[in-house]
Amino acid sequence: MDLLELMRSAGRVVKPLLPRAIEHGLKEVFHSFILPMTYWVERGDRQILQQWNISAAPPPALRHRVNGAPSLNSFLQIGRTNCESILKGLNMLGKGLSGSVLDFGCGSGRTLIWLDQRKSPDTRLLGCDVDREAVEWVNRNLGAVAIVNNHQPPLPYGESSIDILYSISVFTHLSERVQTAWLSEFQRIVKPGGAILISVHSSRSIAKLSSALRQKLEQHGHLHEDQSYVRARKIVGAEYNNSYHTREYIDEQWGKRFEIAGWVEMNMQDIVVMRRPGSS
Repeated sequence: MDLLELMRSAGRVVKPLLPRAIEHGLKEVFHSFILPMTYWVERGDRQILQQWNISAAPPPALRHRVNGAPSLNSFLQIGRTNCESILKGLNMLGKGLSGSVLDFGCGSGRTLIWLDQRKSPDTRLLGCDVDREAVEWVNRNLGAVAIVNNHQPPLPYGESSIDILYSISVFTHLSERVQTAWLSEFQRIVKPGGAILISVHSSRSIAKLSSALRQKLEQHGHLHEDQSYVRARKIVGAEYNNSYHTREYIDEQWGKRFEIAGWVEMNMQDIVVMRRPGSS
């Protein structure tokens, strides 16, 4: 176990014993001061890339923004799992990785790195994110065209111009108001019959909530919990917290816009597999 993982393991043991205010304060100290000093323990990136047969990966600071840690192995492992889960979801819809494919909230390409390897000649990979530095890395290093978007719609894509849209670890943080706005935008830009795949917190994640928060979630169907993401909010916006959904909420609310074909179970997040009604 390396130094970083040792500190994380200690944090998981101590966290339940701390008052909430102290927990948030210590988390900010960890991410602001301690974590940057542990980047030196991440060695051998070139060898790791060779082992994974990947040509390039973002620097530790960008990996940390999307992965919560600078570990290259973890970044690549999660990205590959995301890729495989998206392909599984497309298979549910009878689709392959073809046409225009938009990664909404692409970050530094954690998932795009793998889709870049799986794409066919007629696949056009696109990405968008509020993090300009991450978008610039994607455009320099991957076979995708990424743009910087605002925190609110619209996106600079034409009506019914996207064949496949997926979003990983974005709707797990947005408020209900912001999610509703983006779902409306997805209706506009995804082609009739096109695929929409969105990750949400899984039942495993929900089980880690306090009984009071789980009860609140069951009552309302959606929970937007303040996690004091002070550093992240500087990049991704003031409403960035943790969001949770019940399946009944998604069936009722998201089902008003899209046909829900099923779910792809992962670990702490699952993917809702949907289709825009109509035919292209």
